[in-house]
Amino acid sequence: MLAKMVVPRRLLATGSLAVVLAATAACTSDAGRSQTAADSAATVADGTVIQPRSPGEQARTLAPGASVPAADANDVDVEFVRMMIPHHAQAVEMGRLAETRARDPQVRSMARRIADAQRAEIAGMSGWLHSRGLEAPAAEDGHGDHGGHDDDGESGSDDTTAMMPGMLSPAEMDRLAAAEGRRFDELYLRGMIRHHQGAVDMAGTVMDEGSDTVIGELATDISAGQTAEIDRLRDLLRGLPRGR
Repeated sequence: MLAKMVVPRRLLATGSLAVVLAATAACTSDAGRSQTAADSAATVADGTVIQPRSPGEQARTLAPGASVPAADANDVDVEFVRMMIPHHAQAVEMGRLAETRARDPQVRSMARRIADAQRAEIAGMSGWLHSRGLEAPAAEDGHGDHGGHDDDGESGSDDTTAMMPGMLSPAEMDRLAAAEGRRFDELYLRGMIRHHQGAVDMAGTVMDEGSDTVIGELATDISAGQTAEIDRLRDLLRGLPRGR
């Protein structure tokens, strides 16, 4: 059970998401326990506690020492985190391949930035699960039995029964690992566009149906950040030189 807290967007924007999730996990209480208002809200000079609310909602004023009930994460939050860890792990593996196979330095730089950000998020999400006594899925190389969708219209798939939106199938990962130079750059960019779109779709679901404040912030950050990166990936794809 996770006590409500407000995560400043500036922390998410500066790449501190793993730190935010870890700090939040440390505030997690045992079942049935609640957090004092002073732990998650501001206290003014006369001892009155101001409890922040969701965006667009007016803050509440509480008496000194009042308790704020802990906010439960629902099944949608937990499923999102459990799915997003291996989803991110595949992006990390794709970035590892780009280090030695990509020709375009901009593709290598983009792949490295994506992998670094998602590696940190994996650590934070794993800690979030562990803080609730839940097992975190192994962050393997993302080469599991997950087919891909052609939702973006920019990449094919060997399996239309994908477990997670946007994930590359084993055969697609094999083709990526076997490619080099411009061919790799094209496969990576097309694959990552689809991969990111899948993550955005998953984030949209938890933003609509989840209940946990921090996971909602994570989903919002993923949606905004990866949508912007999709535009950049498409620009790089259009700029690739013709031929092999």
